[in-house]
Amino acid sequence: MEFCLKFIPRKSYNTVGWLSLILFVLISVVIIGITSDFESKATLQCNPDKTIASDLSTRKYIETQCFLKYSQEFYPFMPLNLVFIINFGLVLVLIIIYAYTVKHRVEIFEEKPRETVNGDQGQGESQPPSDNMSQAASDPNKYRSANQYFVFTIYVLHLIICRILPLVGFAVLLLSSMKFPTQFHCPWRINSKSISNVNVTQTQGRNVSIVDCTYPMGSKNEKVSAAVITVNLLFATEAFIELAYLLWSSWKDRIFVFNFEFCCVYLLRKRKRIRKVINKIRENVSDKVFYLYDDFGETALSH
Repeated sequence: MEFCLKFIPRKSYNTVGWLSLILFVLISVVIIGITSDFESKATLQCNPDKTIASDLSTRKYIETQCFLKYSQEFYPFMPLNLVFIINFGLVLVLIIIYAYTVKHRVEIFEEKPRETVNGDQGQGESQPPSDNMSQAASDPNKYRSANQYFVFTIYVLHLIICRILPLVGFAVLLLSSMKFPTQFHCPWRINSKSISNVNVTQTQGRNVSIVDCTYPMGSKNEKVSAAVITVNLLFATEAFIELAYLLWSSWKDRIFVFNFEFCCVYLLRKRKRIRKVINKIRENVSDKVFYLYDDFGETALSH
């Protein structure tokens, strides 16, 4: 899973979001590794009485069949390690889709403009760009479009669809099916291939006995399932808090949702909010001198 990080564009997340994503991947790798080890050791121990189970093959046959019954009852979907792989893998795949959806637009505000050639003189003279200016900052009109809220909108949708919904959904699924008892009473037909059983208690009026078996990995599976539920809810809560912050910020400052502002301030952390700069200017400059609009007068100038 850590290999997936190589496919995620770094600039699609800010520093905190990137570190959170790395932590999520590391935890998922550890949990999947532990669960896969548990699954490889998952067996049912029945220990038939030698006077009833005449040979080792009969005993193994009973344990195998009872383990299948145990799996059908307590593993309703698939092995636990596959459930966890889908749980973490689905989130990572959706995150990769989001990252590449906004990759190009974010890079516009990160990359510096290329050197321009002076065609009038017919020479290869170039003008070095400012070190702190991105492509969009050097030519804002070129990158202004009707869909100027695209990155903010996709980021908000990614928090809901890629993180909150799948993480909470799998947490609810695991919470409703995380019972893995260590003691299992396996029903066994006496007229089957072997009539041997462990601590056989024959059901009256029926040709069925109950085999008492033990599943040592039951408690460990419950603990690792509880760990996955906790991880899912923690990261879903973190995403929900981030979502609430973004919605609150966009409500307080409508400029925050613009591609230029959201990418430069929130994702790239290149500067502080324009709103804070505007308020500072207003505090130091009287409105009688000039009034600075939130959109720098762009609406009025466009008419």
